[in-house]
Amino acid sequence: TYSLEEGMSQSQILSIAKVSRGNIWFGTYGGGICIFNGVDFTNLTMKEGLVNNTIRVLFEDSKGNIWIGTDGGLSVHDGYNIKNYTVGMGISSSAIQSVIEDKSGNIWIGTRTGRINVYKEGGFRIFINEDGLLSNNVNALLQDDDGKIWASCYGMGITIFDGKEMSYFSTANGLLDDEVNCFYENKDGTMWIGSEKGITTISDISNLENARPEYQMTGDPVSSFYCDDQGNLWIGTKGGGILKYNGKNYLSITEKNGLSNNHIYQIVGDNAGGIWLGTNGGGACLYR
Repeated sequence: TYSLEEGMSQSQILSIAKVSRGNIWFGTYGGGICIFNGVDFTNLTMKEGLVNNTIRVLFEDSKGNIWIGTDGGLSVHDGYNIKNYTVGMGISSSAIQSVIEDKSGNIWIGTRTGRINVYKEGGFRIFINEDGLLSNNVNALLQDDDGKIWASCYGMGITIFDGKEMSYFSTANGLLDDEVNCFYENKDGTMWIGSEKGITTISDISNLENARPEYQMTGDPVSSFYCDDQGNLWIGTKGGGILKYNGKNYLSITEKNGLSNNHIYQIVGDNAGGIWLGTNGGGACLYR
């Protein structure tokens, strides 16, 4: 476990990214970013130009830019300089919750109060309710293999955008819970949806009637997914530690097995096969 004693600025790790330059970036609650080079930490904060020190999202795009979603706006780090975007500079909300890149290189940004912003060729397009978005609060995004964008409209289920039209998936048509926190699509095309009440899987995303709740997952809200190089799916929960799923069985890993904290925000693997877990007050756990 890595925390304050090892040089981290804060022990609540909200976000993690493995960047192409080889470092692991950790986003903290109020302490900016801690960058780990394998030996020690350097900190990146508002002093160095970040727009805010509470880091909800860390995402590296195909050009090597790091998109940093915070409670006070969006910072973009190109490896040398930081550019900040806040309300009044194109984005509709300063509370950033999710960032992804689509297959065309556009950056999709989910916000807490300003719906979805799409960054393309230097400017932002804002999706609003008139476009068919169910809610202002978009806290998870994913582009599936078919190119559709899945957006968690928190408390209202999921909006799916195919480039032209919006469709909807909620408890009304098979979703376990409308408070969705995370998505993962595996290699066989199964969509995993993590929510406050557990997991819904869809074996064929072109037919939402294939949705089914994973009842063996009941108990704790699901916060994050990560698939390792061996094909194991790691599932982070809010209070129940992590579950490692090998396609047949679930292995539970909690504070009883050595986790520093059972509330997991994010899971990311490194180049050495280690699994990093961002926790709520227990720093970052490295699982090998």
